[in-house]
Amino acid sequence: MSAAPPAALPQARWRAPASGLSATLAPIVVIAVAAMLLQWRFGLLGDVSWLITVDEKWLDGATPYRDIIEINPPASLMLYGPAVALARVLGVAPEFTVAAFGFLSIAAGLGLAAAILARAGLIDRLGALGASVALVAFAVLPGQSFDERDHLAAVYGLPFLAVAAARAARAPVDLRLALLAGLGAGLMGVIKPPYALVALILLPYLVRRAGIVPLLKAVEYYVAAAFGLAYVAAVPHAFPDYVANILPIGLDLYAPIREPIASLLAAPGPLLAFVFVVCALRLARNDSAEPLVAIPALAGLGALAAYLVQGKGWLYQAYPALAFFSLAAGAALARAPQPRLRVALGALVFLAAGLGLVALGRWPLPLAFLAAGIGAALAWGLEGRKGAAPIAEMGVAAALGAACGLFAMDGIETPAIARALASLGPHPTVASLSESLAFGHPMVRRIGGVWAQSVPSLWITAAARRRIDENPGDPALAERMRVYIDADRDRLVADLERNRPDALLVGRLDTRFHQWAWSDPEIAAARADYRLYASETDTGFPAELWVRADLLGLRPTLPDREVGKP
Repeated sequence: MSAAPPAALPQARWRAPASGLSATLAPIVVIAVAAMLLQWRFGLLGDVSWLITVDEKWLDGATPYRDIIEINPPASLMLYGPAVALARVLGVAPEFTVAAFGFLSIAAGLGLAAAILARAGLIDRLGALGASVALVAFAVLPGQSFDERDHLAAVYGLPFLAVAAARAARAPVDLRLALLAGLGAGLMGVIKPPYALVALILLPYLVRRAGIVPLLKAVEYYVAAAFGLAYVAAVPHAFPDYVANILPIGLDLYAPIREPIASLLAAPGPLLAFVFVVCALRLARNDSAEPLVAIPALAGLGALAAYLVQGKGWLYQAYPALAFFSLAAGAALARAPQPRLRVALGALVFLAAGLGLVALGRWPLPLAFLAAGIGAALAWGLEGRKGAAPIAEMGVAAALGAACGLFAMDGIETPAIARALASLGPHPTVASLSESLAFGHPMVRRIGGVWAQSVPSLWITAAARRRIDENPGDPALAERMRVYIDADRDRLVADLERNRPDALLVGRLDTRFHQWAWSDPEIAAARADYRLYASETDTGFPAELWVRADLLGLRPTLPDREVGKP
């Protein structure tokens, strides 16, 4: 089915706010500055910190997937590799160059998308309000997941969505921009293959709006597919150890571990995404099929499907869905000019929902509903009670604020352990007797430590033990999992004996995993000359720091409240 020609599309229903350049740029500058300050405050997530460590060891001559074990495919290493290498050339911390790389990626993704929409004559429909929502979604919303692979994958997919919107509107598309958009979509799928669903889910809508023949000529799909196939073909040759050593672990151990679908959908991320969808439908009313609303909404649906495919339920994996759905809601919100008072109240609602969640640490949806309700009531009253209360408008602001607060909440924090580790002197070498990657990363890098272990944590053992627990009547699976457990233990023992790290991170203490790890005779022998140096009891992650006995007399003494009994 072919769509109506451009002149017949309901473009007159979209009204861009009549504002000058300064009025458009002012909120964008404020949001950009806020994003940089927040990144300075949060730093990088544990996964990103660990991948920086992997890239550093790779640059030092280690062989990825053999000398250092990482479950993610080579695209994850190559994503941050150039920024880590540049840090060495410049003599700065790689965290700085990786963060700068993230901001440059955002600028490139949003800038290219804006250029595509401008060429198509669609950019004015978004106005300052739509642009502000987009910038918040990609620069502020990620919070502590800034620069995470899912964040960057969504950023690189933005130009592709812009091209799709232009094609759905049967508007002009510059070939060079379409080629770049295709590369971005290919990169999105290479970083996380499930995100190919974002591009695929758009196809029925594009066929309906633009027709099958124009879609067959859409070069961005061919470029994205070619990029992905080239990557798949290159990996076995460039990274044979990944195929031989890691891919079997991923298929047999990592991929089968999933949370129930109901639990995945009931998590705060998907629930906030649902709020965006409801608000967008309410704001768009009969125009929900408009490209600038429908394309990001469908992309959000594809990203939500990717979240379910991954099945782990980690918050950052819900980020692309939240970001794309917020784009759809922002585009629907920008359909008509919003009174300045309403925009100001929306900003306050955004801040109240976000800061309230950070302060309380719970109730993201109730806080969003409360903030939206109060904001809508105030706006309705101050605007003379004309028409309906702007509940959907305030709902977008509250949902976006709550989402930002959700991603700003702290993960594992062990300040006493960090202080004790820093007291060991410059660049202590560290290993971990823990199932949690987030215990050691990014803490060790923050205090200037050096990771002295070939894995980020004993996650392989933890995953294997979980699979055994979830399948109690399968002795064959249990035997297969014990091979992974034994190999992980042997790797830990070899790391301790070969590298002799200055300190061991031990925790979380109140788990069955800790009981197993602490009682294993081979691990006990390898850690025999370590002594308890500090304990973490004031947070939700009880942990300990153990230090080699020969170092105890050479290091400063900690306050009694932080030093454990040897």
